[in-house]
Amino acid sequence: MRRGHERVLPAHIFLAIIRSDDGAAATALDAIGADRAALRSHVEGLMPEGHAPRDRGEVPYDRTGVAIIQTTVAEAGPSGDPWFSTAHELLAILATPDVTVCQALERAGVSIPDLVRILRANAGDPR
Repeated sequence: MRRGHERVLPAHIFLAIIRSDDGAAATALDAIGADRAALRSHVEGLMPEGHAPRDRGEVPYDRTGVAIIQTTVAEAGPSGDPWFSTAHELLAILATPDVTVCQALERAGVSIPDLVRILRANAGDPR
């Protein structure tokens, strides 16, 4: 892991989601005028440096990260989607809520209720 963390944190999942230009979450963030580069910068600035070796192979999820994966699957289930998308993942992160991600969204001027509304509308998109 680039920042030397011992576990995959919700912020890492968020950074992976916003890195993609073609995901449903990126589409939702773009639709509300969020600057994903600024979001990335905000999240990275809020994350502490870790002390684990950076080339140690597979990194496990922390407890919240596991909960996010479980919530992602649960988010996709009621809609009948046979997959989960980046919209489902971001909805799961926002349901947690992760302080780092929420602070970054607020600093970037993103309305979380508006983002949730758009994500729910786009959750059926398999991207």
